[in-house]
Amino acid sequence: MGDSNPLFTDSESAWNGPHGEVICRRVLWLARQDHAEALRRHGLGVPGTGGSGLPGVLDGGVEYDLLLPIRAGDTLILSTRVEDVYERTGKTGASLFAVVENTYWNQNGDVVARARNTYIGRPA
Repeated sequence: MGDSNPLFTDSESAWNGPHGEVICRRVLWLARQDHAEALRRHGLGVPGTGGSGLPGVLDGGVEYDLLLPIRAGDTLILSTRVEDVYERTGKTGASLFAVVENTYWNQNGDVVARARNTYIGRPA
């Protein structure tokens, strides 16, 4: 990623930094989940190809809330839910939007991050 921040790369600098140790580059560990099944249950998906891995659905972007640092040895727990589904009509017809939220907890039960993925497709 080209990030040379010593909090991520240098043990001595990180030890003297705000976290007292090397921490994870948080965007790297927030792997996008396969939301295909959740989206299908809400009526998204038609033949074609989309960036989400679900046919006919486009990747509308992701918004991150990075709340706490991740340290070596942390165990992360992920919960995924469909936060919202709504329809909009534009020049090409109706489109269905789905917002899927991932919440990440560490082994202490602290929420370390949230990611909200937006998907856009045609109603099935």
